[in-house]
Amino acid sequence: MSKIDENIEECRKAVKENPGDVDALNYLGISLWATGQDGEAIEVFNQILEINPELAGAWYNLGCVYKNAGQTDKLKEVHDELVNLDEELADEFSKAVMNE
Repeated sequence: MSKIDENIEECRKAVKENPGDVDALNYLGISLWATGQDGEAIEVFNQILEINPELAGAWYNLGCVYKNAGQTDKLKEVHDELVNLDEELADEFSKAVMNE
């Protein structure tokens, strides 16, 4: 088992023990995204946002995964949420992810 696979399993265990732990969920989402498991990563970031819809970092990560998954039609929605939560992060998202 690779190091990243071990990390994913550890994150899954942490989430199973405490499903509301947004930090563990975030680590899991990032690990899944890093391994190309975009569909599951999107589910994880959406789970985070169900717990706390005001976490700008989770919105940013979700947008990155959407782009990676080719779901560019959803980037404007993410950007709009970021504008309401953190204008600086929204500008960074626009430049880095939306390429504007």
